[in-house]
Amino acid sequence: MSLKRKSNFIGLPSISTFALGALLSFSSLTTIQTTTTQARNTDGISSIALSPDGSTLYAGGSNLVVYKLDPETLKVVSRHWVKHKSIEMATSSDGKYLLIQDYRDVVRIYDAKTMKLKKKIRKSKQFSYAPEANKIVVASSGYAYKEKIYYTTIRVLNGETFKEEKKFKVKGQAADLVVDPSATVISMITKPIKTPEEKKAETTSDMSYSERAEFRQKHDEKTSEHVIINVGDGKVTRNVSWFSMWGDAYMVRSKDGVVVFPANNTGGVLMKDSGETSFISTGDNSQYGAFYEFDENRVIVGNTNSIAVKGADDEEVTEYKLKKLPNYDYPDYFIKGKDTYFASTRQFRVLRFDPVEGIDKVAPVY
Repeated sequence: MSLKRKSNFIGLPSISTFALGALLSFSSLTTIQTTTTQARNTDGISSIALSPDGSTLYAGGSNLVVYKLDPETLKVVSRHWVKHKSIEMATSSDGKYLLIQDYRDVVRIYDAKTMKLKKKIRKSKQFSYAPEANKIVVASSGYAYKEKIYYTTIRVLNGETFKEEKKFKVKGQAADLVVDPSATVISMITKPIKTPEEKKAETTSDMSYSERAEFRQKHDEKTSEHVIINVGDGKVTRNVSWFSMWGDAYMVRSKDGVVVFPANNTGGVLMKDSGETSFISTGDNSQYGAFYEFDENRVIVGNTNSIAVKGADDEEVTEYKLKKLPNYDYPDYFIKGKDTYFASTRQFRVLRFDPVEGIDKVAPVY
């Protein structure tokens, strides 16, 4: 298969910052206005979403069930067998639909009231929703043998009719992507992966361990990128190489920019619209969940059996212990409601909390 739009592959000079013992190069961003995070685990409740009117809290995870909870009591109101796991979840801006991405690269759209399946969007390795524009953005990856490059196919769908409105390809295999609420700009992180030719060259070589490590670092530095895409014409406006010894990364979006967290989640880099970059520590013991609030200048992190709140100056403000929870349980998916915050844990629990006041309620979900 060949790529039809080579004009998408544009590289621009980078801005460098030293973080996490690795050299990261980034670009400035167009404004991104909402905040979310994606869970990294495969157990328990791995995704939650709140209805626009705040009346229903949705939760889904590894047991193939979607739960509707009362946000005030955290009691389960109803259970719905959906026959798939949930890794990402969003409600449409009008509250009519619940969108769920599963582990089989399918985004399923349900009637939020009846939980009847309305649409399946296949080949959806990555998923993001733009609430202001009511657009669904999905991505899948492939390899062009003729050009010897990986690419990502991005599709933009209407959130009401579910019909495809735009489709374009960009260089690199997406590790994560987010779209701004108005569906004008997509920010994408690509995976530091090898082409089939490079994999063969490495496996058949007689390189020493240190030589092989150096080879991998050079490869990662060359192929892992932070890409900014204009949704209107599908063209890449910035394409900046970066290196992380941990490989995959994911993003947390908010109104002033994007925070990129490596998969191990000991810290990340905040990229502001002004072009500034700064390192954000989430602590040595942080697990998977991280949530950055630009207005409050703080990071909320899911630690083992606790939630830690850290200031932008890398100082731990406080840590709230989750009492009477099993060992090794931790919050790893955070959302913010109108007046409160919610999180889910890998041991099938949902909790409500406030970063200043602490944990208000913890409830099992079963």
